[in-house]
Amino acid sequence: MISYLKTFGFFLLAIFSFQSLAANLPARIELIPTARTAFVGEFEKGPYNAPTIVKSWSDFLSRFSQKTSTSVEEEQVRLYFANGGREASIVRIKKSPQQRFLVAPLTAESYLGDAKKRTGVYALERNSMPIGLLVFPGANNLSPTELFKLQKQALLWGRGQ
Repeated sequence: MISYLKTFGFFLLAIFSFQSLAANLPARIELIPTARTAFVGEFEKGPYNAPTIVKSWSDFLSRFSQKTSTSVEEEQVRLYFANGGREASIVRIKKSPQQRFLVAPLTAESYLGDAKKRTGVYALERNSMPIGLLVFPGANNLSPTELFKLQKQALLWGRGQ
């Protein structure tokens, strides 16, 4: 019963979060190609905060995977290419200095990064590739509050693009 209430409570939070976000969105929905997708996450290897374009699953594996395990991040990129994705921009992020020695999950700030230093999602501004879909693999581990903060800031960032 408690897990049901937690799930139901999260569902209600998600609905209210979406409604409050949707109030600030334009009235019409624009179709954009999702063939240009960016993944911002904690990958096993590769350069930090440097958007890297990969054009296949094997290209991703050679640059961002140590092939020791399959993470949520890797699985989402694999599914993207398995379902017809052609090109993705990968941004590897790392935990903040306060989190480095903890087993704590990433925070919204970890994904968002710093606008001045162009880290996290702001690293994508170095990339000339237009983004049709922005994915934060692993963000499902964030608390509802942190997830809402991430969604809100990502929408604000996307409007500036």
